[in-house]
Amino acid sequence: MKLPESFRSIMWSYDFDACDTETMPRTIILQALQYGRLSDWRFIVETYGKKTVQNVIESTSDTAIRSKLKPLLRAAFQAK
Repeated sequence: MKLPESFRSIMWSYDFDACDTETMPRTIILQALQYGRLSDWRFIVETYGKKTVQNVIESTSDTAIRSKLKPLLRAAFQAK
């Protein structure tokens, strides 16, 4: 599945037309979390599921996600 056009700005370092939700989920999730808006976060949860997003956050090194952002991501996507 292709990404919505709104993702073009957050996938700036990738060939947007080649981006596919099935072949690059981790990259899309990380880019959306770090550079996207709330609507982009909603899209990744709807597309991949909350558990997958949580797994990506937890399996990503602390240096790969901005230090002030990771606590927010953990709180926003924590299991309930």
